[in-house]
Amino acid sequence: MSTLSKKSEAAKLSAFFKLPDFLRTPWAIAVCVLLLIAVPFYVKNMYILHIMNFVLYYIVLAVSLDMQVGLLGLLNFGHIGFAAIGSYSVAILTTSVWRGEWWGFWAAFIIGGLLAGAVGLLVGLTTFRIRGDFFCIVTLGFGEITRFVALNWVSLTNGPMGIPGIFPPRIIDTTFSRVHFYWLVLAMALFTIVLVYRLTNSYVGRAWIAMREDSLAAESMGVNLVYYKVLNIAISAGLAGLAGGFFAAYLNFISPLSFLSNESLNIMCMVILGGKSSIVGAVTGASILTVLPEILRPVAQYRLLFYGVVMLLFMIFRPKGVFGK
Repeated sequence: MSTLSKKSEAAKLSAFFKLPDFLRTPWAIAVCVLLLIAVPFYVKNMYILHIMNFVLYYIVLAVSLDMQVGLLGLLNFGHIGFAAIGSYSVAILTTSVWRGEWWGFWAAFIIGGLLAGAVGLLVGLTTFRIRGDFFCIVTLGFGEITRFVALNWVSLTNGPMGIPGIFPPRIIDTTFSRVHFYWLVLAMALFTIVLVYRLTNSYVGRAWIAMREDSLAAESMGVNLVYYKVLNIAISAGLAGLAGGFFAAYLNFISPLSFLSNESLNIMCMVILGGKSSIVGAVTGASILTVLPEILRPVAQYRLLFYGVVMLLFMIFRPKGVFGK
């Protein structure tokens, strides 16, 4: 097959996976958002709603990770560590400090996000000269260090026993149900998508893309490499911390086993499968890799086999991901 034919086939395949233009219009987006808000009114199956909650949770993590992977070109294999910081912040503060206070979760939720962002800032400052494979190793180490701190600091985190009985969010006298949790995580997902979209299309996003393509050329044009790298990692970490806070309150229990390195790998797969540097891709990847294991649950013994085959087929026929640029 000639090079021209290969390019033509690739163009046709890209056009097939391209998001239709009518879905990009404001009215179509508004309709989709309204339909998502109304989901609990026409989806009465609590199991389906539970899966949708996890889909939205992973969307927050995948879109926030894509800020580093897609926009800055950094492979972070310790992203779940930031979610762990947010989770343990909510768990510890709501069970020990503000036990029983209706506003306790909301204060802990914000503090968890800020604390994760602050740790992300420190990670960015200590790794501002590191790129490529070395950055992967450092972030993988960070994720494992976070988990081992949670595992061994028994007086604070209850060690391997975890923290049970985390108080669910409340607004005055209304305790959150699974439906309320859906609206909360939906608001988080929409906030994350809008924030990342606005940043991507601003001068900040253009600075990140310039650094990804050629950091030396970007620096010569006046881009402060340290500032923009640290900013990217801090914002990404803060969003992951908020997702972790939701995770702790939703499950009512957390333990170090919830934040294994496999989780970071899973989130990375979502970003790569959907397509790097694409918000729609991150959303698609998170949706596929969250729903697919549930669909394959009746054939649990072959679930990982099917999971691997799907990933392999996508990597062969769509190496840049579903919506990759």
